[in-house]
Amino acid sequence: MSSIILVIEFRLLHSLYYITLYLIISGSGIKVLEDLGLPFPLLVLILCFLSIALFQKSIKFSKYDLKVFVFLNATIILYIFLGSVNGNYFDVINQIYYFICAILFFSTLVSTTTKESFKNIKFTVYISIIYMCLIAINIWLFQNDIIVSEEYFKRAISIFGNPNILAQNLLLLLPIIMVNIGKQKFLLFMSTTLYLVTLFLTQSRGSILVSAILILLFLLRKKNLKLRYKLTLVTLAIVSLKYLTTDTNRIYLNRILPSNMDDYSNSRLDALLTGINSFWQSFFGVGIGNTNINELSLSSHNAYIDFVSETGVIGLLILLFYISILLIAWTYSTKKPQSIAYYLIPTLMFVSIFTHNLITNISFYFVLAVLVYEFKYLKGVKNE
Repeated sequence: MSSIILVIEFRLLHSLYYITLYLIISGSGIKVLEDLGLPFPLLVLILCFLSIALFQKSIKFSKYDLKVFVFLNATIILYIFLGSVNGNYFDVINQIYYFICAILFFSTLVSTTTKESFKNIKFTVYISIIYMCLIAINIWLFQNDIIVSEEYFKRAISIFGNPNILAQNLLLLLPIIMVNIGKQKFLLFMSTTLYLVTLFLTQSRGSILVSAILILLFLLRKKNLKLRYKLTLVTLAIVSLKYLTTDTNRIYLNRILPSNMDDYSNSRLDALLTGINSFWQSFFGVGIGNTNINELSLSSHNAYIDFVSETGVIGLLILLFYISILLIAWTYSTKKPQSIAYYLIPTLMFVSIFTHNLITNISFYFVLAVLVYEFKYLKGVKNE
């Protein structure tokens, strides 16, 4: 159905491009290729060939693009070098293979995205969020084998097989639709409503917290938002809170209430502390693929800790450098009334606290390309 909508919206060759993009960022392509026994990078190659066919006259790297490309590749090369000192050979090879795929995807988007095509990309994001949520809700409603026990809330997992990864992928896409909200009100209403429902069904505490921060940032920025919209948001929050705190929903709250955190969060907290301790084991870190080699057999579930654990002291300096760049970029974005970066940079920074697999998530490179495009556009550098 999502593919049909994209075909209707765009011309045939263009629709193939945006269908491929949809399959990549929505995660649907993973399932399709698994069923066919094909590797996921095949979708990236298809996107690359379609972009050449469609945009061959406008494909170019500006000086701004080249700087970003050099910085990103230098960081990846340094990460691979540091992580390979004590890293697992096969994990390092897999990381190199994945990064080649990610850089190709990122470069394709950066070199071909124009003001016009970005509108189409944004439409594709709307469709991706809507169908990711519909698939997740459908599986949650009708796939009964997800239930583990009577004391365990059945969490939405969708095709990702993991509720936290589902929530993370939705969360990464959300900031892209939080600007220019007056132009596609119906799509915005559908996508945000389904997003909130699916988010609660995933029961991902980190994603719920980051989403609340984004809503707060939105309300702070939209001081002139009509009173009825603000009252609607407050009413929805109160009704949701009331519903979730009734006795009938005790199972849902088992994982959320502070009194039960020991039962549901001990492994996460212990893994975080173990990850911090592993940082001191070697100047070069424990290496790629070794962060879960500890008494818990768990990684830290924190992208910052995971990165410095793998790469050591030099990795920590690299991390601090990029955090400072993000903070400067976010400060710049606060002066722009229609900036996606205003929401996207806090999302990346906060979601990294609750996940360790951000740099191996293809959606990360998609939103990174969106950031590059936006700052390039704000600076007046264009691909047109």
